[in-house]
Amino acid sequence: MGTLKKAILAALLAAVPGIAAAQPAEFQDCEDCPVMVEIAAGTIDRSDTVDGAHFTTTIGASYALSKTEVTIEQFTAYVEATEVSVTGCTIWTTLGPETPRRRSWKSPFPEAGVFPAHPVVCVSWDDAQAYIAWLSEKTGQSYRLPSEAEWSFAARSGAPNDANWWLTGNMSAGMANCADCTGVGPMGREDELSTLSSGKYVTNPFGLLDMLGNASEWVADCYNRSLENAPANGAAWDEGDCSRRVTLGGNWHDEWQALAGQRAGVAADLRVNDVGFRIARSLGE
Repeated sequence: MGTLKKAILAALLAAVPGIAAAQPAEFQDCEDCPVMVEIAAGTIDRSDTVDGAHFTTTIGASYALSKTEVTIEQFTAYVEATEVSVTGCTIWTTLGPETPRRRSWKSPFPEAGVFPAHPVVCVSWDDAQAYIAWLSEKTGQSYRLPSEAEWSFAARSGAPNDANWWLTGNMSAGMANCADCTGVGPMGREDELSTLSSGKYVTNPFGLLDMLGNASEWVADCYNRSLENAPANGAAWDEGDCSRRVTLGGNWHDEWQALAGQRAGVAADLRVNDVGFRIARSLGE
């Protein structure tokens, strides 16, 4: 990590009360498994908007999240081992309504090549669950998608539920991959808009990369318009519209101010080139 990135990370750590500068614990269950970061139990103040009704969620047990989104290289190991067919993808464009074009998770961007270190996109919620089942069997560990509360707790990393979070994600310019994160708008720039290599930017205070921007991420929960009646213990919400699942974190074509508040209900079988996933694992069981 360069000197500038270290300085930025130190400033972030100092700005968030109660966050120690110690390196988060990491582990990896196999050579081609995602690197996992341990997250301690804690409490998060949540709301649907910055000025909406606030409520508290308590995550009572520690868990682990993958340090980055699952990459093309990691997903390739699953596809090659199982010989599963994962085909078809809708391509997002900046010119008017979406224009469906058939692509693949192997090469999700018409103007680019294949980059193994990029987050895998063009994978549905169902595809993510299939990958998780394979990885769990391979390692003997119980992997899963994070709940929305777990994901939000890790993304916020101890920061308050305030305007700075909702508008900037507690980041400075150039600290995420999004449409205008470097000050340039997206319109008509498909040739310059895509995912970037996982881990390109500074880690957040919990030791995680790309929680905001790059690819939106599937979580376990069924879609509900409001979070107000979500489980108070941080578990995944398995009621509501379960034909749609929640995606969080914004992506490469969202604008900066939309990243932290980005929350959508997406059909569980839909593959698009702006949605990927990261994995979770319960600890201490």
